[in-house]
Amino acid sequence: MDIPAAKLQKAIDDYNSYCDHGQDREFFKNPDYLHKLTGEGGYLVGKFYSGAYGTVGGVKIDENCQVLDDGDQVIPGLYSAG
Repeated sequence: MDIPAAKLQKAIDDYNSYCDHGQDREFFKNPDYLHKLTGEGGYLVGKFYSGAYGTVGGVKIDENCQVLDDGDQVIPGLYSAG
């Protein structure tokens, strides 16, 4: 992804600081959803490109971005972000 390691580490450090203080000073994320990045469990990274300007309804996901079916059950291996 050509992200310089120092720049990525700064972004992680800044975000974890927001979590420690309960206030996202960059994107103003709801404090209820601030969770520190610990590296535990690993992470997936991807490049995304805008394909539309908006959606109606959208896909229902859980706190781990796993897509839920009509019964609010996780669909194994299917994730969504946007």
